[in-house]
Amino acid sequence: MTFDFRQAFVANWPIKVTAFALSALLWAAVAAREPTTQLVPVTFNVEVPPGRALTQPPAEVQALVSGSAGEMFKLYAARPVITKRIPDTRASNYTLTLSVQDLNFIEDVSVVVQDIRPREIEVYMDTVSQRWVPVELRAVVKTENGYELIGGPRTEPDSVLLTGPRSLLRDITSVPTVVDTILNASTSFSRVLALDTTSLRVIAASQTEVNFVADITQIASRVLSNVPITVAGRAGVWRPDESTVLITVEGPADRVNQLTADSVAVTARPSGEADAVTVRLAVRAPLGISAWATPDSVTVRRRAGA
Repeated sequence: MTFDFRQAFVANWPIKVTAFALSALLWAAVAAREPTTQLVPVTFNVEVPPGRALTQPPAEVQALVSGSAGEMFKLYAARPVITKRIPDTRASNYTLTLSVQDLNFIEDVSVVVQDIRPREIEVYMDTVSQRWVPVELRAVVKTENGYELIGGPRTEPDSVLLTGPRSLLRDITSVPTVVDTILNASTSFSRVLALDTTSLRVIAASQTEVNFVADITQIASRVLSNVPITVAGRAGVWRPDESTVLITVEGPADRVNQLTADSVAVTARPSGEADAVTVRLAVRAPLGISAWATPDSVTVRRRAGA
């Protein structure tokens, strides 16, 4: 009698397939509980200081992990994560040290982390620069009647040092103050005024406040008498009907009160061929002082024989 292998194989095949499937499942269940050690990929996140950017991606990070095949499968489905923050620094590269304690698991897994590879990673960021820019004063001072500003309002200091990415610094030409208005000022003052740093975004300023300074003085006027008139032109050709004139000076009280007749110069500049001409007087006073003559003109006569 000949043994029929084909018949033996196909006989009761549903039972045989079921038995094979059950044995495979049993093997898989046993294998899933068997411990294994593998290097698994890690999602590595780097948080840079505000306004900075990485110039190249960091190195790949892996974790040496021991656990059952089933637990390992979870790690491939949802990678463990390491997030490291770089502190504020002007350096363009920074070394981050990694440890197993840095690992965060998205799902609950029962594994043992043996090591992190690599333990140190060098990260590279864009360059940080510094630049001095002027302060833009957005404040107005209006003085009380009889008072005036000396030289205009100003800030102290008049510039600030900015620190940040070079690509952003190059577009900044000044830093404005907040808007402020002073009315009816009659005395000098210095007050703190904030800088408007909203446009700076991630750029850091050496200070966020400046002093808003204004020098204010009372206006005074007085009359200087017997101020000599000088006739311009050829010497000895002309002579004025009046040799002196009254000059009214006006300006800061502390300066006006110190002026004398020698502090101003009055000039008549005749021209033409007539024997007598009326010339408007030119008055030159110190810078910041207003001055005018009374009367404002004089008759100048040609000397006999000139």
